[in-house]
Amino acid sequence: MLIVILIEIILNFVPKLKSLLFFEEKSRKHFLDPEYHNYLKRFESKTPLFKYLPIGIRFFNDDEKIVGVKNNSLGFRCPEFTNKKENVIRVVLLGGSVAYGCGASDNENTISGNLEKILNERNKSGSTVECYNLSQINNFISQDLLIANTFFYKLKPDFVISFAGWNEIAASYLQNQEKIKKFRTYLMEEVGDLGPINLPSYRKELFLKIVKKYVKDNSRILSFLKKDEEQGPRLGSDKNLFEEKKFNDQINLSSTIFLEHVNKFYLMSKGYNFEYIQFLQPHIYKKKNLTENEKKVIKLYDHVRPAYGGMEFSDFLINNSLYNQIQDGIKKLDNIECYNLENMFEDTNENIFFTLVHTNDKGYELMAKKISDVLIKKINNL
Repeated sequence: MLIVILIEIILNFVPKLKSLLFFEEKSRKHFLDPEYHNYLKRFESKTPLFKYLPIGIRFFNDDEKIVGVKNNSLGFRCPEFTNKKENVIRVVLLGGSVAYGCGASDNENTISGNLEKILNERNKSGSTVECYNLSQINNFISQDLLIANTFFYKLKPDFVISFAGWNEIAASYLQNQEKIKKFRTYLMEEVGDLGPINLPSYRKELFLKIVKKYVKDNSRILSFLKKDEEQGPRLGSDKNLFEEKKFNDQINLSSTIFLEHVNKFYLMSKGYNFEYIQFLQPHIYKKKNLTENEKKVIKLYDHVRPAYGGMEFSDFLINNSLYNQIQDGIKKLDNIECYNLENMFEDTNENIFFTLVHTNDKGYELMAKKISDVLIKKINNL
């Protein structure tokens, strides 16, 4: 055992020594725009990104803040929840990290911040528009349903905007497909194996699980012994988990489940008396005119950090739409409006994307304008 520990220490020390004396190991910060680094620093921090309400809801953990981000006391990037006043039209934005505003310089430059400003400038109804951002980083539409059912009684929204698609159709490729299929929901995987920690008899089992997980994720010895197919994509490796047939099967499954969730929102809208509108989010692979900074983003996820599947994943998304099945399915529902923004930056020449989906202030402003074009007609007709 002592020999194993010594080998482990040596294997961990050698790369650090090389980095210190000979070269600096490339990481995400070397490929992503410096304007995005305040978010990146928080994502890579040892401080947990979330706190949890144990019914399946994440909240941003403000124990370590991001410059420019102001969350309310519940962990949402918006003002405190208040009782709705007369002559107020309330819009709630739901979604993942893009809707939350990862990459935005401050709250006013998120989608919801821009949307509130634009709608009040164009509003002819005589009412004031309030936008509440109930999006959370890493969220899926499954968590959005829980958030809605928990907080809509207080907020009483008139319009609910779902800005989603990437997590549910692309990122869920790496989730447990059998669980998704069985429970017809998207998973909160970071707490997936957590059991009843208040039960004394379980604590030992939980401790052993944590130790086993830590060793599996951090042991240099195990990383050498594991076969490539068992450990999946590695930093700096072109080998990846992407299989086109498997991904197509996953798109079929996830699109069906997404439509089920949209229909649940429609049924919920009847109880809470709001109008639900679905927007499908853009991504970098549909942008034809990439800037030098955006080319670095593609290089990062094609070669250095091929978490989704490297170049094969990239080629697939360039040549195919993620959302065709969702669009076709929503048309059959005949009760939900859906707007596909996947290609909205296709011919844009200026810099927009910080990551595969997170954008700069300009990107969020343009997305908000697209949403406002749909909403303002409805608001002015109230």
